[in-house]
Amino acid sequence: MAAPPGRGGGRCLVLGAGAQGLACAFRLWEQGWEVTILARDWLEGTTSSGAGAIWEYPPFHIEPQEAARQWVLSSHGPFQAIAGLSTPSSPSGARVRRAYYVCRDRARAADAYAAVASEPFLKAREGLPPSGLVRPGTFSCGFSLEAPVICMKLYLPWLTNAVGQLAGVRFVQAAVLDTSDVHRWKRAEGAQLVVNCLGLGSCRVFEDPAVHGVRGDLVYVAAPGVEDSFDAALVSDEDHPDGLTYMVAQGNGIMALAGAAEKVGELEGPVRPPQEQLDSILKRNVESFPCLGPSPVVMGDWSGLRPQREGGVRLELAHDATVGPVIHDYGHGGSGVVTSWGCAADVAKMASEFAASAGLALRARSLPPSLLALSAAGAPSRL
Repeated sequence: MAAPPGRGGGRCLVLGAGAQGLACAFRLWEQGWEVTILARDWLEGTTSSGAGAIWEYPPFHIEPQEAARQWVLSSHGPFQAIAGLSTPSSPSGARVRRAYYVCRDRARAADAYAAVASEPFLKAREGLPPSGLVRPGTFSCGFSLEAPVICMKLYLPWLTNAVGQLAGVRFVQAAVLDTSDVHRWKRAEGAQLVVNCLGLGSCRVFEDPAVHGVRGDLVYVAAPGVEDSFDAALVSDEDHPDGLTYMVAQGNGIMALAGAAEKVGELEGPVRPPQEQLDSILKRNVESFPCLGPSPVVMGDWSGLRPQREGGVRLELAHDATVGPVIHDYGHGGSGVVTSWGCAADVAKMASEFAASAGLALRARSLPPSLLALSAAGAPSRL
């Protein structure tokens, strides 16, 4: 149990073990906190596990955009570092490829390209992608940029293991239904601070009616050679008349085809969509991206709820009447993974300010040699 306030270090209780919760736990540990991560769901049970997880700028389905742009830019360097830490025996799930965007509307493409071209480290290029990737004669313009793509089935286990290597981190699998539950766990762990990364669960636990789910659907197909042949992380048909149409490389010759964005209530679980909807996703992508072939083999599908919030992401230090001091970090919509390291940096800053006000003496820690590239002090936010 951590020492009481004013007598040394502090312990933080992190709620949630998705991309946001784990990144926050990592940065808080570096800062000197003892950390307990409390979650009902781990790895494939989390919302993060099904994310397409392609780094995009401007970021996808998230508000406020100005803050989100800073979070996603600040996450680029860490994901580049994580890609560099990947080994055959311990794949991190992150790699750096080209993200291709194609449009029928030149004005739309020009605006989007101007945003990415303003950031030189993205190595943006204007023009249509290599021949064979998209349907010829359909698109008038396009652009590409260098972007990390993250395979969540590899990344979440890798990051969970990385956090688990840090002495002073404790994992607990348990559900919290309300703030009384959170308070009991806070007392049991001897924590002075709570960090809430519950996503959709914040609606129930912290009674935030602004939180709701936006369902996303993916169809996984076999696409051997496409990622490597075209160096493609993402190919997006930006203005398809029938809706969201893009594919994200998953590694091992698999592409995730999207998409859909349907608002649902927080308490509604991700119900499998009608087969016609999945068929439509497949049809749109095959038409736009002939590199998939006329009849790609379907490997499976996935549906999940993006944790959207009216009014945008809640990232702030607040005082809850039952729990006490809480840093809220939720409502990231379709960009929870790719903003995670930027948000974690802001959470750590707020936690440091709280520690100073509470008389907690935090001592910054050094990461193990195998993780030094991810150091908050040493790794650039943009490469």
